[in-house]
Amino acid sequence: MRYFILLFLLFFYITSLSAQEDNSQYRVIKVNGKVHKFKIDVDQNYPYDMELLTLSGDTVNSSKVLKDNGKLTILLFWMTSCVPCQFELDNIHKKYADWKKEADFNLYAISIELPKYANRFAPYVNRKGWEFEAYYDFDRVFRRIMPDGLNGLPQTFILDKNGEIVYHKKKYRMGDEDLLFEAIQELSR
Repeated sequence: MRYFILLFLLFFYITSLSAQEDNSQYRVIKVNGKVHKFKIDVDQNYPYDMELLTLSGDTVNSSKVLKDNGKLTILLFWMTSCVPCQFELDNIHKKYADWKKEADFNLYAISIELPKYANRFAPYVNRKGWEFEAYYDFDRVFRRIMPDGLNGLPQTFILDKNGEIVYHKKKYRMGDEDLLFEAIQELSR
């Protein structure tokens, strides 16, 4: 009987260990009343494997929303407090519909807003009415995996159909959006 009890306790202990989730690889945070779990270690290859927040405040994995469909992918990194970011995104928004008629590509605006300003992201994007997708990198993981730690915003990257960076631009000057589209057209050939 003792052996049976010991075996039962051992079995119970082992199954409870395997049922427990390893939270050492995650950072758990609460945003707007919702609990979100962010991976600490991230696949550094497109479409990555990190948690992003949507406009509705839901957590989504980048590998599910960043399309790996053989097209060029443009990643625009920005913050609501960055005035040059606002100019760039406004000018891209004005031309985006025409661009899509001439070239086939994916475009994502990814905010790396400071966590204390998290509540600015969704209202800002909703007010702007962008036709392209926007996500919030709450845990600022992209700063750890993109070149130069994304110092100096806005930053724009074009990734080829294999997910390799083929174009990178920091800062914004009027007309840079036209240079971006020229690069998109050239790289699409």
